[in-house]
Amino acid sequence: MKHKFLLSGLMFLFSLSLSAETKSGTCGTNLTWTLDSETGVLTISGTGQMYDHFDGSYDVPRSIKSVIIEDGVTKIGVNAFGGCTSLTSVTIPNSVYSIDEKAFYHCSSLTSITIPNSVTSIGKWAFSGCTSLTSMIIPYGVESIAGAAFSGCTSLTYVEISSSVKDIYDVVFSGCSNLQEIYVFAETPPSINSSTFSNISSDAVIYVPKGALDAYKSAKYWNDMYWNYMNIKEFSIMDIYGNENPTSVFGVLRYPFWDNNNMHIVSCGVKDGEIFEGSTLEIIGLEPESEYKDIPVLLTSNTGGTTIVNVSFKTSALELTTLASKAVSSTTSILLAETNMSDSETSCGFEWRRNDQPADMPSNQVLCPVANGLMAGRLKGLKDDVYYKYRAFYKSAAGNMFYGDWQYVFTGDVTVEFDPVLYTYAAQFVSERKATLKGYALAGSDDFTEQGFEYWAESRRTDAPARRAPQYAIGEKHTVKGTGISMRVTLEDLDEGTVYKYRTYAKVGGKTLYGSEMTFTTQGTYEDPIETDLDLIPDADADSLTPIPPTSQARKYIRNGILYIERNGITYTAQGQRLD
Repeated sequence: MKHKFLLSGLMFLFSLSLSAETKSGTCGTNLTWTLDSETGVLTISGTGQMYDHFDGSYDVPRSIKSVIIEDGVTKIGVNAFGGCTSLTSVTIPNSVYSIDEKAFYHCSSLTSITIPNSVTSIGKWAFSGCTSLTSMIIPYGVESIAGAAFSGCTSLTYVEISSSVKDIYDVVFSGCSNLQEIYVFAETPPSINSSTFSNISSDAVIYVPKGALDAYKSAKYWNDMYWNYMNIKEFSIMDIYGNENPTSVFGVLRYPFWDNNNMHIVSCGVKDGEIFEGSTLEIIGLEPESEYKDIPVLLTSNTGGTTIVNVSFKTSALELTTLASKAVSSTTSILLAETNMSDSETSCGFEWRRNDQPADMPSNQVLCPVANGLMAGRLKGLKDDVYYKYRAFYKSAAGNMFYGDWQYVFTGDVTVEFDPVLYTYAAQFVSERKATLKGYALAGSDDFTEQGFEYWAESRRTDAPARRAPQYAIGEKHTVKGTGISMRVTLEDLDEGTVYKYRTYAKVGGKTLYGSEMTFTTQGTYEDPIETDLDLIPDADADSLTPIPPTSQARKYIRNGILYIERNGITYTAQGQRLD
């Protein structure tokens, strides 16, 4: 009996070593693969292209569950993972430029995959028969999609096709019977075949960029779909709010796939330019009265994925009027101008010189911020009883100059005292723990001894315990100092799901002056009584108000700085748009 026990124990140890066995081999000239047979994770390392028919030639079991392709691999070969029916996830690095024919053919358990921007081509039947895929983004970089690439993906409901795609060949989406939404980001219709979208859902809608509908209606094969059986609508990649500005554009970028799948834009900005947090974008330094087309905007998601979308817009005429100055003392004067530029503009101010200075001598320039259409600055160090002239200016990012008319300063005319001016602006780049505050503080006759922002927590979410102890007691006021006429500070380590109030402040002559109060809410969820004006919420697809069954409570949550309201299992925006 004793010997039998020892034998069975040895067999047990042997079985454990087999279960934890790691297989390895080569799959390219400079590529190796390693398979953990216990977890089913296959890792490919090295540099260069994968061999074709990798799984069949190298006896990698088709039961693999996950594939990690490390940086350095440049091509996924023909039939690389075809028929791996247990494969659920794949990681593809930015070094890969090609996904070849049948690379993931009939990987029926693959639910999602992120194709990096480095990929320029997708081969025939590359994802054909991936019946568990629900959505797909064809990233910026892909130029062509070969025939039948996604045919038979019966669970596919949502597709985005970036503006870089020029050719979509035959039966690419054939048999995608549940495909409902197709976003095509190219303003010039990519070439398609009569069978590209054959046998998809009869309710499917193709969305094309705003202003491009006529081009799609007249393009070959697209026109047949439009007039015969396919619903083609326009959408805006960037919704511009308010009047168009002469030197900047402000908008909210719409990327429905990321939002609907709990993936959110965490930063955006003009490609090769400054990147900002959140999905709101303001491009400054533009040329007045100009049309901009296909400005590339780089988006980054909270999962690290990136893509590029193009935005187009027009700017309006610039208004720039230099106003009469206000002398504060014999050496200081306040310069003023009216303008329709955005408060975010940074390359504007005043040009000034002595009136008796020769015309060929350069003028001095001082940058001044804009606040609610008013540009103002304090010009110090002037000489007593001397005439000066000045004018407002704007300098575009391209270096072009725009001017207002000349006005004049005489420092001997000191008869009026001026009160300071304080403005508080809406918070920017609000996330779970951070927010950027912006304010305007122009001193009057007396300089400020201190200036900045006062802020406090007004309320917080109550639907769930906080992930950590709150850092801010309700109603307890805090201050953070700022400098300059245009103040900007970033608050960090805030409490998530919390409503904050804030205002600008300045101290002068023993007094504390305040600007108006503003509010922002950090991202998170909280419960709050429903407002009475939400008892009737307009349905996005109806022309009239649709009554919603009354409840005493509605769940509100902040996502990417946008307030959503969930009531009776239906989600609405704060403006009442129903999100199905």
